[in-house]
Amino acid sequence: MAPSAATSAPQTPAGSTEARRTNPFLEFQVVVLAGGSSSRLSSLTGTPKEKGGCCKAMLPVGNRPMLWYCLKNLQDSRFGDAIVLTRQEEQAEILAYLRQEFPNAFQRLEVVGLGREAETGKSRGDFEEDDVVCGTAEALLQIKHLLVTDFFVITCDVIGPVDFFSLA
Repeated sequence: MAPSAATSAPQTPAGSTEARRTNPFLEFQVVVLAGGSSSRLSSLTGTPKEKGGCCKAMLPVGNRPMLWYCLKNLQDSRFGDAIVLTRQEEQAEILAYLRQEFPNAFQRLEVVGLGREAETGKSRGDFEEDDVVCGTAEALLQIKHLLVTDFFVITCDVIGPVDFFSLA
């Protein structure tokens, strides 16, 4: 099973040539990993989502979901293209939140939901209790068709400010 169709938040017009000269990050794609199981955070996230819990990316930190801090850093650094990877069952919730909170922050902002079968190649009945659902490399492999330029990967639990210019 392939990743569910990527869904995008509203788009802003493509950056001008001048904007690209003054901001090198418009040319980069960012992949935000927001699909962790948060098994070690169950005391904070609660029970599984279907029983009222929340996913790690939406865990409130200082009155905002953890994912907000990561995307705010990317917005402030004026990245043009962000792809948020999450689990299929969390895709709609995260997309709705991003549409509300970051409606025009990026030229392209997509939320891609990965299903368990797509992530591991196993059918639903083949899972063991301790199976690792999807690692970073497997997740990137599932979205390779969306990666058309240089990119970097960041996790959704980066809370503090990041100076991406000093990392470049």
